[in-house]
This record gives sequence, C-alpha cells and structure tokens, in this order.
Amino acid sequence: MSDISNNKIVINDTSVLEEACAMVMRQTDYTREIAINKLLQYDMNTEIIVREWMGVSVCESKKMSNNQKVFHEFRTFLDDAAFKYYKNKDT
Repeated sequence: MSDISNNKIVINDTSVLEEACAMVMRQTDYTREIAINKLLQYDMNTEIIVREWMGVSVCESKKMSNNQKVFHEFRTFLDDAAFKYYKNKDT
C-alpha cells in the first residue's frame, strides 16, 4: 500500500490514494489538490482531516502499559466498592 521513509509517504497503489481523496472531497469542501496535500500531510488518515475541517480537536488518549491498565481497573473497582459500602453504612 504505502511505505513511510524519512517522514515521506511513497504510494505504491494510486487507487488507494484516489479512494481516500474522493472520500475526503465528499466529506469536506476541499479541492482535489488540497485533499491530496492533506492526505500526505496526515499520513493518509482521513479521520484527522475531516475532524480538522469540522474544527473538532483530536484528543490523544494516554498510552498506558498493561500493568497500568490492570492497576487502573483494580483501583476503580476498589473505589466503587468503598463508595457502595459507605453509602449503605450511612443509610
């Protein structure tokens, strides 16, 4: 499909670029040239391009290791259990 080398995208299959370009043009009011430039700028990620056109900020999720995920879930479970315990204790 595409190769990334030295922060430049080399498109081996032009049909992929054409399909993505057509999709961006359908979703936005960009011309073909602008759509192609945006696709190359954002590494063929059409979702980012449409979000940028709509003015919606792209929130990046925090990368968590598996260990952090386990402890986060464990802490959430314990917090919920403590909340329920103290709620029942007060009534």
